[in-house]
Amino acid sequence: MGGYSDDGAVVAAALFAGFVGFLFAVAYYVLSSLFLGRIFQKAGVDGQWRAWVPVSS
Repeated sequence: MGGYSDDGAVVAAALFAGFVGFLFAVAYYVLSSLFLGRIFQKAGVDGQWRAWVPVSS
């Protein structure tokens, strides 16, 4: 007897997990940029936009 396989549900679950992971990554990026901007402001660094550039962080 062959097993029942629902590949569509597996794909949907994987896409949902990937989307949730993407949302967490974006939220982490935004929060860390905001906090770095505050640190740059308190340190007197010119160009607080650098907090939003991933390479310079």
